[in-house]
Amino acid sequence: EAAAEETAAPEPPPAPEPPAAPAAATPAEAPPEEQPAESATAEATETSAPAPAPAAEESQDEAVKEDTDTAEASGEDASEDSQQAALTDGAAAVQGQTLRVVFTASESDLPEDAKPQLKALAQKLLQEEGTRIQLLAYAKGDSSESSRARRLSLARALEVRGYLIDQGVRSTRMDVRALGNNIPDGPPDRVDIQAAAR
Repeated sequence: EAAAEETAAPEPPPAPEPPAAPAAATPAEAPPEEQPAESATAEATETSAPAPAPAAEESQDEAVKEDTDTAEASGEDASEDSQQAALTDGAAAVQGQTLRVVFTASESDLPEDAKPQLKALAQKLLQEEGTRIQLLAYAKGDSSESSRARRLSLARALEVRGYLIDQGVRSTRMDVRALGNNIPDGPPDRVDIQAAAR
């Protein structure tokens, strides 16, 4: 029995245990996804859309009110401007410009609408004693009617002169020139009043 035990094959040694597998690496956390630029811009636009400014509406209302007030003021001043127009035109001749009196064709009577201007001119001349004026009278007519045109222009100049004399202007301060149909430009039937050269 002892020999049998000695001759028996020895038991194989136990197999070594395989090494433990390394722990799987923890994946890195993915960075948060960025929102598309377009959607972010759209959200910003929706949230930041400004409401209509009430100050701008008030400014517009004030501007409309100012325009209305200006229009009303212009209407009120219209009558004053028309009253001062005659004085301004009358002073034009004294200031070196021309005051023009237009007559009806073939007529020598002084037009009624010219009298306010001539009256204002007379008042201006009374204030400036050293000023002289000249009356340049014209009348329409062709070459065969030059004599008649000259007589008609003289009659018109005398009408203007006589009205100014009635307003207190001395006749010695007015020079009369009847030019007939020698018309440079402008309406043919007229009398131009200008400051005379000293």
